[in-house]
Amino acid sequence: MKTEETVRFSPGEVICKQGDLGDFMLIILKGTAIVEIFGRQIAVVSEGQSVGEMAVMTPDGRCSATVQAKTEIIAEKIPRAEFLHLLNEAPPAIQTAFKTLVLRMTEMTQAKALEFFGR
Repeated sequence: MKTEETVRFSPGEVICKQGDLGDFMLIILKGTAIVEIFGRQIAVVSEGQSVGEMAVMTPDGRCSATVQAKTEIIAEKIPRAEFLHLLNEAPPAIQTAFKTLVLRMTEMTQAKALEFFGR
C-alpha cells in the first residue's frame, strides 16, 4: 500500500488550519513554512521536517496548529489511512510507545499553549 504523492503549495497558502480536521501529513522536501498557534508564530519548518503529523496521529484528527507556506513548498503527502496502516504493521510495543508519545505531546502542547497565550 503506497499512496504518497508529491504536492506543492504557493507562498502564503494555508496548508492546514488549527482546529480543522487533518487527513494527511507532509514531509517537506523543499521550502519553508510558518507554524502558528492562536495566531502567534511558534516555529518555522523546512526540508526534512513534517507538518500535520499530530492530526494523523491523534484520535480527534484535528490540526494542532496553523501551517502556512512561507516559500514555495514541495512535499510528500502521506494520507492518514496510509500512516495508520504503517503504524499497525509495527510490533505492539512500538505501537504502544508511539501512541503514548503522541498523547503526551498533545497534552504538553495544549498546556504550553494555555500557559503562553493565557487561554
